[in-house]
Amino acid sequence: MGALISLFAWAKGIPLRDWLGAIALGAIIVFVLWWDHRERQIGRDESAAQITTLNGQLADAQSANRSNADAIKALQSANHQCESGREADREAQATALKDRDAVAAKLNKDAAAARATLQALLAGRCKDWAQQPACGVTP
Repeated sequence: MGALISLFAWAKGIPLRDWLGAIALGAIIVFVLWWDHRERQIGRDESAAQITTLNGQLADAQSANRSNADAIKALQSANHQCESGREADREAQATALKDRDAVAAKLNKDAAAARATLQALLAGRCKDWAQQPACGVTP
């Protein structure tokens, strides 16, 4: 308590004009600090609003990317199924071509055998016909 009394005694020795100047200077300093704090708060609020907007845009972009990724996966799956189907079609076509070639070879073989048989029959018939008696003639 004694220190406070000695501080007041010291303060009484300073003229009023100096006290008013000090109070005015203190008020100016407080006002400048308050103004600076206010401007910084406005900047922080604007930054927070901008961050919120950018986060919303980022969320929209990420959602679009996920949708695009899902679409790409679906297209890749469809492409894989198409390629699998094409491979199965190629295998079925190769099998069908082998079967066709086998049938064609069998038909060609049968046709050649039929021609040979026909030639043999015709050759034999002519021979048999030539040995038959003429019409109205008996041997």
